[in-house]
Amino acid sequence: MPTHVLDQDAPGLAGRLRALEAADDRYLTLQEQGAPAEVWEKWFSLARLLRGMAVGFGAAHSEDIADAIYEIAKSVGNSARLFEQIASEIGALPEVN
Repeated sequence: MPTHVLDQDAPGLAGRLRALEAADDRYLTLQEQGAPAEVWEKWFSLARLLRGMAVGFGAAHSEDIADAIYEIAKSVGNSARLFEQIASEIGALPEVN
């Protein structure tokens, strides 16, 4: 398999990102098996981050942008703070008619 261009600046990162595609299945399996929350929540956050990146970079509709913001926000420990910051920034924008 040819080396991904991303690996030129960050060796191994492309493969690690590709491996995250299975993060949703991993966190669900861990959760169902009764793993501690701190274990499966890490996988949940990784899954949300990957989903947010995928939706964000392929976004074509305003609904997709909202999905991307949700997914990325859920990948951090305190998503409420991020949501507040985004809402604050949006509120400061002039209204478009």
